Amino acid sequence: MPRDDIPRDSTSPLPANTEAEQALLGAMLVNNAAYRRVSGVLAAEEFANPVHSRIYAAIAELVDQGKIANPVTLKNRFDQDGALSEIGGAQYLSRLAESAVTIINAPHYAEIILDNARKRLIIASNQAAVERAFAGGAGDSADDIIADLRDELAVIADRSFNRLNPFNPTELDGVPIPDRPWLVPGWIPIARVTGLYGAGGEGKTLLAQMLATSCAIGVEWIGLPVQKCHSLLCYCEDDRDEMQRRQDDINRAYGCGFYQLGAMRWLPRLGSDNALMDFPDPAATHATIQPVIEGGPRASREAHHCRHACRRLPRK
Repeated sequence: MPRDDIPRDSTSPLPANTEAEQALLGAMLVNNAAYRRVSGVLAAEEFANPVHSRIYAAIAELVDQGKIANPVTLKNRFDQDGALSEIGGAQYLSRLAESAVTIINAPHYAEIILDNARKRLIIASNQAAVERAFAGGAGDSADDIIADLRDELAVIADRSFNRLNPFNPTELDGVPIPDRPWLVPGWIPIARVTGLYGAGGEGKTLLAQMLATSCAIGVEWIGLPVQKCHSLLCYCEDDRDEMQRRQDDINRAYGCGFYQLGAMRWLPRLGSDNALMDFPDPAATHATIQPVIEGGPRASREAHHCRHACRRLPRK
């Protein structure tokens, strides 16, 4: 529902978790391996407390140089830090380390810190959009404000805890090798993209619908065993009538009826707009990509726009 009583100012404190920040820093000071477990997903600026941000950055600098980061090696660096002196000076580093229990929870603490950082960014982005809407500047339409806000929120979404985080394979020492799950043993793995290749008219669509039927009723597919499961068939070149005619042929070959196909769902898309991507303005796209290649302060934001443009590639 539209509202006309939106407050322009808020006295509520910004999201933060001081305890999580202290626990993570303490774990890192006791065992620098804790830093390596979170460094791929957490940046210094994502700490709410500026002092904690500087401590994290200092630890990162030493560890990345192959040096040990602990209260002793960091003492000189923070002896003259006025903000740190207000909370106990270099002794604060020792208290952080003394309060640490284990590094096992380091990723959990980092996730809490990052989640709060993203919430602060969401608040800032929305507050800026609200201010623009109140200002009502000429040439600053609602569509412009919404588009910019969507872009900013998309960038924040990309900063989730699940972003690129290199894995150390030494952690797998002694861990049993997992079995590979198969939809069709030896041919089609589960949870992986698999392509059926062939010239037009050679039966790729028929084979896919036969596979879905086999998985629905639990019978072999072209002489191969299958894992019984649910399926969704999205066909951009068929309507429901065509799928029904093809399914009738399959049912007669399999000796089954439509009433047995409850594990299947169809999404016939013939006649619908099935374009996944397009570039309505190639020149603008080139302008977006160029700063990414050349670098510069706008590269990160432009890279985000480039990703979204690449999701609209033409079908031809």
